[in-house]
Amino acid sequence: EDGKVRVNYYINDLYGDPSKNPDAWNTSLAVLVQKGSPKMFLHPAIRKVLELKWNGFCSRLFMAMQAWYMFLKFGLILVNIVRIGKCNWVGSRRFLAAVSAITWCLQMGVCVAQLQRKQTHIIELPRGYSLALPRWLTSSWNLMRFLGCLLMPFAALAEPCQFGAATRELDLDGINEIDTFTFAGRSVTAFVCMLMWGQSMQTLVYSSRLAALTWNLEIMFQDVSRNLIMVIFFIFAWASAITAMVDHHFEDYGQGLIVLLRDFLKLSPPDHKEMLGWLSSLFMFTFSIVTTSGMYAILVAQIRSSYEVVASDKVGFAMQHRASICIDIESMLPHGMRQRIYDKLKFDKPCPFNSGDEGPSGGLQYLEEADVRNHPKYVPDRIQRYTGEASPHDAWDDDSDSDMD
Repeated sequence: EDGKVRVNYYINDLYGDPSKNPDAWNTSLAVLVQKGSPKMFLHPAIRKVLELKWNGFCSRLFMAMQAWYMFLKFGLILVNIVRIGKCNWVGSRRFLAAVSAITWCLQMGVCVAQLQRKQTHIIELPRGYSLALPRWLTSSWNLMRFLGCLLMPFAALAEPCQFGAATRELDLDGINEIDTFTFAGRSVTAFVCMLMWGQSMQTLVYSSRLAALTWNLEIMFQDVSRNLIMVIFFIFAWASAITAMVDHHFEDYGQGLIVLLRDFLKLSPPDHKEMLGWLSSLFMFTFSIVTTSGMYAILVAQIRSSYEVVASDKVGFAMQHRASICIDIESMLPHGMRQRIYDKLKFDKPCPFNSGDEGPSGGLQYLEEADVRNHPKYVPDRIQRYTGEASPHDAWDDDSDSDMD
């Protein structure tokens, strides 16, 4: 038909009937997201399921959610960073605090509902204990949104203007002499900004290359955290050794820890020339070799290896990431809405092979380009058809001889 062929996608079980799977995280697609490999998401049937969900409702709801968090993020930047110390913005700060608190309450409602419906992820703890965590908080993206909205009201209300004259301008010349409460509020503001900008990175899922990069960043953070554990161990070990020598900058253990941490991070470390004894200098030399040269080299090798894996399957990673967003959004939709979306697809109707030749139900039919036949997963129609009445007294032709030729 105009260079196209009929292709039936029997994907009913992959899509998931809400009446049979009330929990979106128990569907076949959710299992693939949690336990499958990125290469699985390159299969035409899985990509078709994801296309139906993403284009059908997930993309619009995801962008609406991101628009809302973008409003909160830029609102905080405006009232607490661009207009820092401006007391005539007190009303805007209180409005932002109220809106962010309401947003956090809505997220908390989702968590409580998931706990009630047993939609949880069990985290095993030492000594046989376990913790049931709502599925909403098992995603690092959602966790950043949850913490950001939890801390944003305090950040917005921590300016001294909230408790003083609303028309007075603050003197920012003495910024280093601000009270403890204000300093804590501005520290929280900085932390919330990092959280809100971090969760915004999930919008990169619209690009295959950028979505794969977010997966690579997650792997990188895991590698960095493991390396930092080793570095902290080395800092404690070398600090105890050098402090035992009671050299300059290492008069006590706490100061020694800070000096080695600054040396590792290259944050203006003190000059040790002609201040340390020969043994302490030897310890400092070995510390620099092990941490700076050794651990950095291992970290670079780990990141490079991870990036090569992600780069080879970037489309699969992007599809898997997009599927996880769909499952998250679908799990929050009312059951009736999910059922209506499913019913509109009409999986119960037979898929015709040709005009007047109906096939089984449970699938959807699309007109695809003829070169789809070259795809390794394409299965041609192998049903043999015969004209006439379907009667046991009217036998079909015997093609056994022709098949043997």
